Amino acid sequence: MRKFTVMSLVAAAAAYGTALPAQDSDAPTLTLAASDEFGPYIQGPDGRPVYAMLTELNTGDRQDPLQSCEVSCRDNWPVLMVDGDVTVGDGLDAGLADTLSWRGESVAQYADQPLFQFYRDQPGEEPQGQGIFSFGGYWALLTPEAETTRTDTMREPHETA
Repeated sequence: MRKFTVMSLVAAAAAYGTALPAQDSDAPTLTLAASDEFGPYIQGPDGRPVYAMLTELNTGDRQDPLQSCEVSCRDNWPVLMVDGDVTVGDGLDAGLADTLSWRGESVAQYADQPLFQFYRDQPGEEPQGQGIFSFGGYWALLTPEAETTRTDTMREPHETA
């Protein structure tokens, strides 16, 4: 697990710039936040972290995340549904933000990862869902570079302890 000092977070925030919404104020905007424990990560329009579901790691079910996270899963990990195009704040790549049509709804995605949120997360608080294994996969924060944040509990496919 990575540890970050206050100075490294200040440097990261300076490098990525302040997360400001794009021109269209009605469009859902992904922005950056930073955590003492996890470093910079992407957050949704409501200021809560967004997660990717990694089903290919370790004991994951190897299904598409939207297939793996069915009804009972979505009570804990709601899919980030949006109306219209997704925009991004400073430090995020607009070319990686998109939507995906799923069951007649638009789902926000970043770097082809459908985005989910965790029911325990609150805006401005430390992310609670990082590294949890549930519903057939690991849940991981996304970095501005579209990488998933890894913790000690998460391992690559077929890796043994």
